[in-house]
Formats: sequence, C-alpha cells, structure tokens
Amino acid sequence: MNNISKSVEAMLSCFKTHGLSPHETIGEQCSQIGSKAVTSSIGGAMKEVHSTYTELGRIERKSYDESSSQFIDGFAKDWMRNGVGKQLDDISELKKRRLEKDACATSANNHPDDQERANRSAAADQEYNSQLAVVQEDLRQLSAHYEKTAREVKSLMKMLADHYDKAYNTTHTGAAKVVKV
Repeated sequence: MNNISKSVEAMLSCFKTHGLSPHETIGEQCSQIGSKAVTSSIGGAMKEVHSTYTELGRIERKSYDESSSQFIDGFAKDWMRNGVGKQLDDISELKKRRLEKDACATSANNHPDDQERANRSAAADQEYNSQLAVVQEDLRQLSAHYEKTAREVKSLMKMLADHYDKAYNTTHTGAAKVVKV
C-alpha cells in the first residue's frame, strides 16, 4: 500500500504546485508575447494559447486535488493508520503472549508440584490463543482489503483517464481556436 501511495504521489507530483503550473507559466508567456505582437492575428493566437494553457493548468490542479483527497489522503492514509497499524500492534501483542506462554510453561514444567504456576501457565496459554484468534481474523480481513485496494486503484485510473480526456479535449479545442485566428 505504501508503494502504491508513493507511486501515485510521484505520478501526480507534476500537478502539485504552489504558484503557476508549467502549463500556466507557458500560457502567461504566450499572453505577454500576444500583448506585444505587431499583428493582431499573432496577438489573438497567443491569447487563445494562453487561454488553453490556463485551462490545462486548472484541469491539472482539479485532478490533483481530487485524486489526492480521495486516494492518497483518504484511502491510503486510513489504511496505513487504522489497518496496518492495528494489525502490527496485534502481531506484537501475539509475540508478547507467546513469550509469556513459553516462560510460564517452562516455569510450570520445572515446578510440577506448584499449582499457582500451573494456573498461570494455563492462563497464559489461554491469552495466547485468544490473541492468536485476533491475528487470524486480521489476516482474513486482508483479502477484503485487497479487494478494496483494487477498487480504489481502478477508481484512480478512471479519474486519471478522465483527466487526460479533459486535457486532450481542451488542447484540441484550443488548437482549433488558434487555427481560426
């Protein structure tokens, strides 16, 4: 999950900017060129290019915000905090219960006539078995998590496909406007 999150963050890093995105920077430069153009056709074309690149920047920011809030900040962080964290805590507790069980069993075996040690060993064995059941349930829940991860990744892929469709349509429309000028 952590690797998927890092991959998504790396893929979206080009959209994450403070200030102008690369497309908006190009658009601003085209606007400046258009305002200084000698002929009106070049100025008009540059203003259309500016408009197209500004719209692409807006689409990129919106796509970043949607995918970041849904996948990275939503699903992935929740799983890392609540899913994996809880399961790792449960496994650590199981290890402690196992050590306690072994220590109590050794103590009870070394002193077979001491009933208190035998009772403590039986209680430690019972605590270990109950914690083992918790860890086994955590492992059974992993398959549900994998299914949810697959659904979330498919949703992210659809979101990115929609983003690239919008970007293509914006670029295509902008190019048509530039040709008309």
